[in-house]
Amino acid sequence: MRIRQVIAIAGGVLIAGVLLLGIVGLGIHVVWTWPAGRAVHGGDGVWKLPPPFLETDQHGVVGRVESVNLEAKSMTVVNERGKRRLVLLRADTVLERPQGRVTLSTITAGEHVVAIGTPDEQGHLVARAIRVLPRNEPAPSLPGADILYRILRLLPPWFHRLLWRIV
Repeated sequence: MRIRQVIAIAGGVLIAGVLLLGIVGLGIHVVWTWPAGRAVHGGDGVWKLPPPFLETDQHGVVGRVESVNLEAKSMTVVNERGKRRLVLLRADTVLERPQGRVTLSTITAGEHVVAIGTPDEQGHLVARAIRVLPRNEPAPSLPGADILYRILRLLPPWFHRLLWRIV
């Protein structure tokens, strides 16, 4: 009887540890693959832009640059859902890549950006800071996080409720 109890407790601890590692791994994977999170954090553990303090009237846009207008100092950004947003630049707008600050003329169509600012009366975003995301950078993830996520999805709903109560 004691051997069964020891095996049951050890198995329960092992399963709980694996699930906890999977949840942590999935969380890190989601944060690192989320474009805005990678843009502010830089992807290498160093904060590239100071995290902007968003007042209630500030907004952000994450997407791909469709076109750049140097005369009007603006760019059109298309988000993942296909919605277009005109981003206007001021004289004090910070433009930055992972290597350092850049100018509007170095940004080309197809690059992914994160812009933070306030909307004007027409609904265009007047950017305070724009971060250009690195090209062809693979999103880091913990090995096994995808497998553990699939295992979690196979578990019954009562186990999910129990897990969320613990967490």
